[in-house]
Amino acid sequence: MIGHLTRKELAIAFREAARGDAQAADTIIEFLGLDPWVLGSGYAKEAAWKLLKRVELSQAQKAELQRIARSYLHRRIGREFRYMALMVRRIATPEFVGEIEALGRGRADEVGQRARLLAAYMHDPRQARALQGEYWRRARYGPGES
Repeated sequence: MIGHLTRKELAIAFREAARGDAQAADTIIEFLGLDPWVLGSGYAKEAAWKLLKRVELSQAQKAELQRIARSYLHRRIGREFRYMALMVRRIATPEFVGEIEALGRGRADEVGQRARLLAAYMHDPRQARALQGEYWRRARYGPGES
């Protein structure tokens, strides 16, 4: 079980979403919203964000994905952060980008750092990738060391 979904249900949703099924995307979005932390869930979330790029999403689905992206700012960055940011970049509204940028400017804590990183992905994914590397180094070794 991953959240309340079985691995089989999630695998079926992944297969159907890969074929462009928008209803299967609802199951994947639900999985991302549950944000389970179990063995292999980071890989599954990474794959989910990548898969959603292939699906024609409704406005409600896009809004839910933006809500999920906001929730990523309030927790530790996992392996799927980059793929979340690249997907959300495709569907972000100007209001969403402005909100993330304002959050990044207004906070000096971890949430603000993550917001600045997400905002960087909205504008320049290559630069953001470098910033994410710096973020990981600071998290691992502390400020000022590498």
